[in-house]
Amino acid sequence: MSWLSATGGKMLALSDVGNKRAIRVSILIVVLIVMGMFFNKELFAESQSAEANSVFESESYVKYIPSRKEENGSGKISIVEASSEQSLELKTFKDLPVNLTINTKYIGMNEATDLHFPGYLTTAGVDIETTVPFFDIDKTFLRLGANPSFYSDTWDFSVASFRLPLRTIFIYQPNSTLTFLTGVAFYPDFENKFYPILGFIYKPNDRLTFNITSENPSITYALNNKTDLFVEANAYLDEEFNTTRDRVKDVVLEYREISLGGGISHKFNSHITASFSVGDAINRVIKYKNSPDVIKIRDGAYMELKFDIKM
Repeated sequence: MSWLSATGGKMLALSDVGNKRAIRVSILIVVLIVMGMFFNKELFAESQSAEANSVFESESYVKYIPSRKEENGSGKISIVEASSEQSLELKTFKDLPVNLTINTKYIGMNEATDLHFPGYLTTAGVDIETTVPFFDIDKTFLRLGANPSFYSDTWDFSVASFRLPLRTIFIYQPNSTLTFLTGVAFYPDFENKFYPILGFIYKPNDRLTFNITSENPSITYALNNKTDLFVEANAYLDEEFNTTRDRVKDVVLEYREISLGGGISHKFNSHITASFSVGDAINRVIKYKNSPDVIKIRDGAYMELKFDIKM
């Protein structure tokens, strides 16, 4: 404690430098992804014409939460998050829809606390999803998904950091404007193994869409055929990462956060959409599993920049 108190100012200064560097690196990752998509536009166009039923999509974002203090301490922590998903939606066996996704996520943590968390957390995985009619019940479907992934504090993943989240969702669509969803997500090897999936999607007209689902609820209003306004929420409920602490490997770190915000999105052409949003990050907790070591971070503002590209 005495050493931390004596060097606290220096650590916070280094944290600010690390924040700026992490932001520049994260933005560069997104820019490179977008540029890569532009240069490969003809390649994806040829692929799509060869297989008319396939759709390629790339979604990337950078999110920044400035430094905030602990609720019950003097330590501070800021977070930079960058994520990328590359997905391919196609039809197999003529009519069976399958969505294949490769996803990666980076959570950079610049902190000056007593617990000294890892500098960053990483996730990398593949998601496989399909939707089929539920027997002969009219307007009812069954969606099955699996997301084998690695959760760690390094890009050199170990077997111990592997997880296999699964989900089952029942879908009922009484008409073209309304869809109901209910199901469950199963997270083996996590402390909280089951999460309910419940909600609905309602589009009463061409301008307004209510996407009230468990994972990422949102309400969108279309100003015109290119620009939308939206409010949204997002929750990370006790994500678990295998980390190294004091040279001990596979120590599980839990991260929790809920974001509430809104913003604007713009469709530049038939392929590219970008959005910018701001809001409040609340209920933020970082802790080591099976340990009294817990950091509760005060609520704070966030900014997010997102790109979505479809081919």
